[in-house]
Amino acid sequence: MRNLGYEDIIFRLDKGEIPPLYLFLGEEEADKVQVLRKLKDILFPDRGVLAFNYDVLNGEKQEADAIISICLTLPQMASKRLVVVKEADALSQPEKKKLLSYLKSPSSTTCLILWAKEWKTDAAHKAVSQSGLVVTFWPLFEDRVPAYVTKLCQAQGKDITSKAALLLAQLIGTSRQALAAEVEKLLLFIGKRKRIDVPDVEEVISPGETDSIFDLIDSVGQRATTRAIRQFAQLRDRGESQVMILFMLARHFRLLWQAKLMLAQGIPLPEVASRLKMRSKKQIARLSQQIKLFTEDQLLGVLKTLLDTDLALKSEDDKVHDLRMELLLLRLGR
Repeated sequence: MRNLGYEDIIFRLDKGEIPPLYLFLGEEEADKVQVLRKLKDILFPDRGVLAFNYDVLNGEKQEADAIISICLTLPQMASKRLVVVKEADALSQPEKKKLLSYLKSPSSTTCLILWAKEWKTDAAHKAVSQSGLVVTFWPLFEDRVPAYVTKLCQAQGKDITSKAALLLAQLIGTSRQALAAEVEKLLLFIGKRKRIDVPDVEEVISPGETDSIFDLIDSVGQRATTRAIRQFAQLRDRGESQVMILFMLARHFRLLWQAKLMLAQGIPLPEVASRLKMRSKKQIARLSQQIKLFTEDQLLGVLKTLLDTDLALKSEDDKVHDLRMELLLLRLGR
């Protein structure tokens, strides 16, 4: 069988396909743990029998004969036994050779997982691929994170806007476990509402490293240019995308401009906040404070400057992007 990824194995487990052998490879340990948890749920719906049928061994300390003996032991009050060999790549070549006979003809009443970060292609690797599944757990590619987030939401009967999914991807990264945890928080936060939007992400994401992009927005909105440039340097060193920073700045100033127009028409601030889908007291207070620092014409000028910068980033060499962003911050400060 071909090598599979995380999504492939989840799909097969949901269909009830559980072969007698797995070789778990790759760096994403959290994803391996999640799949193992799902296997336990399927094999042992009655957790009372788990202790009799679940063994975790260590390849550095265990001999092949002991592993085989446990795998050949019949399950008790369950359809299968589950055996996990951590650090399986630490098995010596002689021990792997001993294990090979079992891998070529595994017990149908045992599910054996060989758990490793890497395993050179050899006879044992080939035997697993013929009798079971080789699964490689790697982080998501960055460009696939928004789609993954959207899929998580849809699985719970909810939706997320493309901008909110992109923001979550930029703030959290490529770890499936971390993304799933944040999506769970967002789903609890929106309650009966059907859609997650950017303000929800801004409100829910935990304080810490991820909130520095909002600190930068506050500094720009307050015209604290020196502080804003320092915060931009920190974001850049952390690997934050200039495109995402620009997107967040543009969104913030669009909200300021829209709010400025509505307030000029005599619409009260609470109603303005409601129309702009601002539910956070912190967001509303920030809006109220910063809107006084700009005229309508100045806000339109800021939006034009942001558009010019966006076009420049798409056409210029990457090497000058940092300089372009610093010039933008200086111009916004004026």
